[in-house]
Amino acid sequence: MDDAWEGGGGIYCLGVFVAIVAATLGSADVQKLQMRVAYEAPECRAFSDDFGVVEPGFTIELHQFTVDYYERMTPKRFASDISVYTEDGQNLRGTVEVNKPLKVNGWKIYQYGYDATLGSDSPYSVFLLVKDPWLPAVYAGIFLMLAGALAQLFTRRFRRWGKNSFVLPVFLILATVAFVYFFTPVFRNKALMPALQSPWFVPHVVVYMFSYAILAAATLMALYLLLFHRHARPDRASAEQEIAITDNLVCVGLAFLTIGMLFGAFWAKEAWGHYWAWDPKETWAAITWLCYLLYLHSRTIQPKAWRKACWILLLAFVCLQICWWGINYLPSAQGLSIHTYNVN
Repeated sequence: MDDAWEGGGGIYCLGVFVAIVAATLGSADVQKLQMRVAYEAPECRAFSDDFGVVEPGFTIELHQFTVDYYERMTPKRFASDISVYTEDGQNLRGTVEVNKPLKVNGWKIYQYGYDATLGSDSPYSVFLLVKDPWLPAVYAGIFLMLAGALAQLFTRRFRRWGKNSFVLPVFLILATVAFVYFFTPVFRNKALMPALQSPWFVPHVVVYMFSYAILAAATLMALYLLLFHRHARPDRASAEQEIAITDNLVCVGLAFLTIGMLFGAFWAKEAWGHYWAWDPKETWAAITWLCYLLYLHSRTIQPKAWRKACWILLLAFVCLQICWWGINYLPSAQGLSIHTYNVN
């Protein structure tokens, strides 16, 4: 495992450093305001989280608010047709909806809420105004992480697996995608809520499914090693070969897992105005990612302690299951998690 992150490790670590530093330093400069705009009542005042009144430098006028429903009255789309008048004389007209914010002078205007009891007859629309001057630096870090993860997929590890080593991962990928398609309504149901109607939806889910399948194969290898190599020495040829395959699976699986998380961050930014909110689902995704990273560090620091690494791998897979479907049954996610969907 001396070359566990060869070809992408430096870029990846630099990306993590840049993203964390930029997000930390920029957290004090991020402005998030809410503005409630009624019909025929242009509004120039917004409210901060502590209910302070702030003038963002422009006025919003609401022309029309619409809500489209599916047959079972589940919201299909809600949007606001608005005009924005800036202090420097600009007059912008556009439609704001979930996943489609409007950009004005460094601000992003997101569709945030309305009177759900009245639906299309709501007399007002609520907008979330976000200004994040550090966002380019955070995105630079995220793109570096993405580049490092992609570089990991194209290292010479693929060529070292042998011609038959892809059989199990490919089978698990197909089985996992089929399972999700047939047993997870939110993936195949065309009656998707507005937050899911995004071009990031398919790549985010598919990449995650690839990572889950590959990491499941790594878990099976870990179980095999623990059960059938109890008395094997670490330098035994057969055990070493199987450990190497496990390491390769984890490296590639973690790369896909990282790419899926980054796609999710981009999606969240476009849908809700933030790329990470420590939602229960996001928290368990971070825990899972750290567990697999711990496995790689364990294999690098103590390459002969492969049994301990296998146990870490089993723990990581348990966390992955909680992140994937177990989160739906956790009390902390009931009614609170933006990742818990009820699709009819």
